Amino acid sequence: MSRPSRSASGSPARPATVLGTMEMGRRMDAPASAAAVRAFLERGHTELDTAFMYSDGQSESIVGGLGLGLGGGDCRVKIATKANPWDGKSLKPDSLRSQLETSLKRLQCPKVDLFYLHAPDHGTPVEDTLRACHQLHQEGKFVELGLSNYAAWEVAEICTLCKSNGWILPTVYQLLEGAPLRGHCPGGEGPAGCVWHQRPQHDLGRPAVDVPPLPAPGCPRGRGHPGHVQPGAAGAEPVGHGGGAPGARCRAGLRPGLAPGRP
Repeated sequence: MSRPSRSASGSPARPATVLGTMEMGRRMDAPASAAAVRAFLERGHTELDTAFMYSDGQSESIVGGLGLGLGGGDCRVKIATKANPWDGKSLKPDSLRSQLETSLKRLQCPKVDLFYLHAPDHGTPVEDTLRACHQLHQEGKFVELGLSNYAAWEVAEICTLCKSNGWILPTVYQLLEGAPLRGHCPGGEGPAGCVWHQRPQHDLGRPAVDVPPLPAPGCPRGRGHPGHVQPGAAGAEPVGHGGGAPGARCRAGLRPGLAPGRP
């Protein structure tokens, strides 16, 4: 996976390559995982990505056991993790705190460089989640806030709420994979060519309606407003521009970056 980076002058620089660790502790045992991280770092890369849920916590524990000194002032390796609303968890303040603090223990670090909300929790008021994120940030438990698998209208709403309340703004956005959008992915074909595209905050702050929709084949157009659910779609969820259909959670209002499955 890769994400845009910036030079010291603030201008766009060569994209950073990020090592995803979802399979560590599952298909990759500890020695294989350590070898992969070592090879990655030896090639000059510095960013690792994990999550509370990956391999039931084994991914974080393996990364934390590598002795990288994560979260330290002199550590060149950057680490990202995520809290999720699945399997009995939520993004309520208590669960959010519990997940992040558990991740910090597994990673053996005082803070993470990037903390994602892994997916929306529609059972929790988003204001409660964002307020809790701000508190955790003030406590020094993470540096940057990211959003993963959120619809365009949700991203716009979150940025508006954070700005109006003086809370930490999300600076990184990870999109879902959308099969109808694969043809629009720059730099490669399918998810493998452009795994995760993470966007700077000035793009996050733009309302979704300002972004021209991409007419994706096979993705029915909705009624032109955020949150519209395609009639008759079993289990359909609100999406950004373009409506939705069973099994096709289109993000036609966003320029795509693709993530296979539920990263």
